[in-house]
Amino acid sequence: MAARSSTTPWTHHLLPLLLLVAANTNHAATFNITNQCSFTVWPAVVPAGGGMRLDPGKLWVLDVPDSTASGRVWARTGCSFDANGNGSCQTGDCGSVLSCKNSGNPPVTLAEFSLNQFNKLDLFDISLIQGFNVPMDFLPAPEEKQGAPPCRTNYQVIFCPPTDLTSSSPIPPAPTAIGPSGMESSSKRGGRAVAAIVASVIGSTSVLTILITCIIIKRRIRRNQELQGEEQEFEELSLQGMPRRFTLQQLQEATNQFRDKLGEGGFGSVFVGQIADEKVAVKRLDRSGQGMREFLAEIQTIGSIHHINLVRLIGFSAEKSQRLLVYEYMPKGSLDRWIYHQQDNKFNAKLSDFGLCKLIDRDKSQVITRMRGTPGYLAPEWLTSQITEKADVYSFGIVVMEIISGRKNLDTSRSEQNIHIITLLQEKVKSDQLVDMIDKHSSDMQVRKQEVIEMMKLAMWCLQIDCKRRPQMSEVVKVLEGTTSIETDIDHDFVATNPESFRFTGTVDSDPPLASDVSGPS
Repeated sequence: MAARSSTTPWTHHLLPLLLLVAANTNHAATFNITNQCSFTVWPAVVPAGGGMRLDPGKLWVLDVPDSTASGRVWARTGCSFDANGNGSCQTGDCGSVLSCKNSGNPPVTLAEFSLNQFNKLDLFDISLIQGFNVPMDFLPAPEEKQGAPPCRTNYQVIFCPPTDLTSSSPIPPAPTAIGPSGMESSSKRGGRAVAAIVASVIGSTSVLTILITCIIIKRRIRRNQELQGEEQEFEELSLQGMPRRFTLQQLQEATNQFRDKLGEGGFGSVFVGQIADEKVAVKRLDRSGQGMREFLAEIQTIGSIHHINLVRLIGFSAEKSQRLLVYEYMPKGSLDRWIYHQQDNKFNAKLSDFGLCKLIDRDKSQVITRMRGTPGYLAPEWLTSQITEKADVYSFGIVVMEIISGRKNLDTSRSEQNIHIITLLQEKVKSDQLVDMIDKHSSDMQVRKQEVIEMMKLAMWCLQIDCKRRPQMSEVVKVLEGTTSIETDIDHDFVATNPESFRFTGTVDSDPPLASDVSGPS
């Protein structure tokens, strides 16, 4: 059975193609490597044979040592080496040497082989990696009639094989005479045809089953290796002073198998638990593809921060793909239950975590990320996935308007034009009726309407669609402290009806965030 990379040379964005060659082998193989390209290639075979120069039409016979269990074969091009075998290749280079010792992951078409493995089978995996493509064939070599070692399978490796493997069209069968004998012959041929089809289906199914089984086993082995690597990485990165580490079993017992859910957000669910004499909240993070190193970096950062308005991080758990955070329990629940009422003046509000935050290097002003968060609080630029620290400023403006109006930003119980607080704010500011936005149930704000309107102007400064026109949070703090004034040139079109109004056209002209600023969401 042969495998061909059906793409033409130099093709990009290639799809993987798998090849399975089965043979009961007890010894290694011989590779007859032929270059049928119109240019010179430098084939590389690791770890068996290193590499060499192979001109068009030339053959390289390589005896793979019996000790070779697996390796890779590929073609390098545009190479130049000195007498000592040192140099480089334009494509498929492996350490800038003629005799390859380690293949790495060259961006070219390559074949991975395993000889006499997995129940005495030879396995080949031809990967068409995005990059330079030299088509290649793997063909079992024709059996020699004399002198061939027993139980030995040899293979042909052909670079740039012919595109048409059909030498001639089949000759049509001669017409059969119609009669009793002809009908009987046709019946026999029909039976043989059915048998051939059944055998073909059974054979194809068997090969497909073996192939799928090998893929599943390979993926499981790779995943187990990744998990073992993460555990080893955790041991290397664990530092003194980090929060307490719990096992997954401990947190399962503490939460009664995650039975009582307190809430659910964009990054996971929170469950109530009991550890010793302390009531805790356990947040079980969704799988986000985050590595152990990034997770531990966040744990170390959050665990080292102690503030009266931050929920205390007690500990964490990191086993295999499971990521859990253990916080102190907040008996009054989420702040959104109280923010519109007047009974919260003695409360101490706390931020639970930085689930929507991502650290940005000082020399960068934006970060590309996935859209995750609470609907109604997300800045318009989330639709482009290019986020700066000004996305948090927009969310702050939404919260200010919720407090002033005494309602949620999204309220489906209201009429269609009043469902979103931003739409209502745009309508009122253009009709000069901002006073109608003030919560009628708040006697304190009703007697201080002018001060409340100034706060609305601060919120509108934060809610501009163009993120470059929004203030930094350090400027917002100065406005609240009364040391600076609110910007007067404000764009009152808060509803993004044209995506071009918030799409990035280049590097954002916002200053790098100050040390006191919260950076953009992740």
